[in-house]
Amino acid sequence: MDGRDRWEGATDARRRDSHARRLDQMESENQELNQHLRRQQESCWDRWDSDMGDRPRR
Repeated sequence: MDGRDRWEGATDARRRDSHARRLDQMESENQELNQHLRRQQESCWDRWDSDMGDRPRR
């Protein structure tokens, strides 16, 4: 393995690390958005319950 191979290997490793960090960040953002949407949906159903009575069957 010459110097160029080692450099390219290190570059690939950094790229994989960068992609892994970005994937972790995206998964975290996705979880936050899902929690927000669940809270919003429950808020909508709470308003429905107070205005209309029982929820329709889903």
